[in-house]
Amino acid sequence: MVDKDKILDGVKYLSWSFPFFFGGPMLLFYSIQHENMLLQILSGVLMLAAMFLGAKGLMTLVEAFFGKRKK
Repeated sequence: MVDKDKILDGVKYLSWSFPFFFGGPMLLFYSIQHENMLLQILSGVLMLAAMFLGAKGLMTLVEAFFGKRKK
């Protein structure tokens, strides 16, 4: 049985990750051109947030379709 609430949560996490996937590298490119270390650190944090939200969204979707992992 598919859990529709978990599917919506997974899609929500993935939709929140997309702006970070595009904004982080764009900010990194801009900060390298202007040699601004603070913006480089901020872009690194944005890219890490994108990876975390994307992985959490995918894991939530997989859990919704296949159920919890058995240990």
